[in-house]
Amino acid sequence: MDSVDYYDFSNNMAKLNRSITSFVNKGLEKHNLTRSEVPYLMTLYKHESVTQEFLSRYYDLNEGTITRALVRLEKKGFIKRVSNPDDKRKRMVSLTDEGLELAVMLIDYQKHIKEQVYYNFTDEEYNQLVELLNKMFENINNILE
Repeated sequence: MDSVDYYDFSNNMAKLNRSITSFVNKGLEKHNLTRSEVPYLMTLYKHESVTQEFLSRYYDLNEGTITRALVRLEKKGFIKRVSNPDDKRKRMVSLTDEGLELAVMLIDYQKHIKEQVYYNFTDEEYNQLVELLNKMFENINNILE
């Protein structure tokens, strides 16, 4: 484990994250969307209608952060927020027709990104990378608990 300098590794991870973000955002610009907004659309695509509280718990973000993101998506016409009929204090969030169309397009775009970023990986290498990154994530979460 001492063979790799932690700071070089950490720097490379940060550069990789910035590069992937730049690559992804470039393709999303024409849809007036950023990488940080995509997870919300995809979650709504999978779950149809959820509360803002659900999104806050799901992404482990405070409700203010979720609200700001949802306001942006609502202004762009991708989502709608309505009062929860069971609890008027809560808001339900769902995709608009335009948001649904965009989410379907994003599924294809994500496949394209994967093909570009991992083009010379074997299936075994890709699966191993995912497994190792998940282990790192688990280790960090255990430390933070």
